[in-house]
Amino acid sequence: FLIDWKRKRLAPKKTALRLLGMPAGYQTPSSAIELLRQAALCYFPREDIAHLTGHDWYVFLDNQLGQPLFVPNLTLWQKA
Repeated sequence: FLIDWKRKRLAPKKTALRLLGMPAGYQTPSSAIELLRQAALCYFPREDIAHLTGHDWYVFLDNQLGQPLFVPNLTLWQKA
């Protein structure tokens, strides 16, 4: 039971990591951000994630990481 629960719980993470590891020609910055959004929807309540856009979305991502990686590069992410 515990093994099945853990496998199901980690499935979105494994899928996201596999897709992010694809060759560069298959992944764009915007598709990577969309993949992060889809993964976040698997782990957090939809009402907490679905409305986040722009700066608020990047703040959420930085809060999950515990370090500022998205907000300082906000302009670059927006251009992508």
